[in-house]
Amino acid sequence: MSDVPEIFEKESSRDQAVILKMTEMTPEKLATMIKLGKEANRYKVPLLLEPIAVGESIEQFHSFQELIKYLSFDVIIADFTTILALSGRKSMGDGLEIIRENEQLLAEIANVYQSVIIVEAETVFISAGASLIENDAVQAKGFNLALMTAKYLADGEQEVSAIQHALSFIE
Repeated sequence: MSDVPEIFEKESSRDQAVILKMTEMTPEKLATMIKLGKEANRYKVPLLLEPIAVGESIEQFHSFQELIKYLSFDVIIADFTTILALSGRKSMGDGLEIIRENEQLLAEIANVYQSVIIVEAETVFISAGASLIENDAVQAKGFNLALMTAKYLADGEQEVSAIQHALSFIE
């Protein structure tokens, strides 16, 4: 098991997670993500997906489809525009007001993707099925990520410490 990251060699602890970030996807990177994701699923390590620029190219969207075909994600992390792209819809604007005005749309999307984090304006929403959850403690309990704080900066720069001790194997 030497070619598999150490996180998979031990019993999973509740404060560990694997984050797959979809940046500049290549066939090799996709294959690596699928391999890591399968190991995370096998050892029940929480698996998070951050689909970046998924609506900008057919290749990115195809990579997303392949990932969700082979892997079971605990959470998908995305901004509102990306969530709309994942659902095949065009953006209707941006900002927190758009999210609140479109809770029904988000509920429909959540029914498809089950677990989604929508990041906008330093506020994080996690959907569990059709219900939006805003309470950090409920989020952590609901997704078995005990140390999840999920804080993001408004300017789009993400804090890696959003999920304490989370591991990102794909850069």
